Amino acid sequence: MLSFIEVLDRAHTGPVCEIKDWDMGIISKKTKEKLKEYGLEKTCDPQNPINMDDGLADKFWQAGFELAIDTGFYCLNTRRIIKFTEEEIKNVLKESLSEVTLGLGKDIRTLKTRKPEDKNVPLFRSGFGPVSEDVYIPLVQGLAQYQIIDFVEPLNLTTIYGRELKTSTPYEIIAGHREAVMAKEALNKAGRPGNSFLGVVS
Repeated sequence: MLSFIEVLDRAHTGPVCEIKDWDMGIISKKTKEKLKEYGLEKTCDPQNPINMDDGLADKFWQAGFELAIDTGFYCLNTRRIIKFTEEEIKNVLKESLSEVTLGLGKDIRTLKTRKPEDKNVPLFRSGFGPVSEDVYIPLVQGLAQYQIIDFVEPLNLTTIYGRELKTSTPYEIIAGHREAVMAKEALNKAGRPGNSFLGVVS
């Protein structure tokens, strides 16, 4: 299994590429090539936008899989391409978890991988954003009070202690902590302290 540290290494040693070249050159060009190779151009029917053709779905899967191998993945922070072999991608897909149990007490939920036409009922998560901190707790509490919601999605803060939240600064660390504390308070007020709050996003 490919280790996360190896992925980080590749994010710092892979081929250098500017975002414009990645978006407008590599991805755009390679995607067009794969669509043409697999006969997938103009296959969307606007009158029936949800595909029910398993063969077409298989073609899109194969084309996307090959695209991932051909292009790699882009790391915005280092402006480098992270490349993986076919075997590495297949191993990750094979070894990935098919389910994970989250939450405590009455709010324990098991999140499972769902396949096309799966009979298992999907879990429901809430959330929207961004929001200012003055309305954060009442909004999260209001969402959590609906028992149909299995997981509360984090809301993105726009302010922190009355200050504008600035990206790529220590304000984000403070905002992440503040968001977690406020989310816990909101879940307690909603009577769902064991709900699995899906991380922080601020």
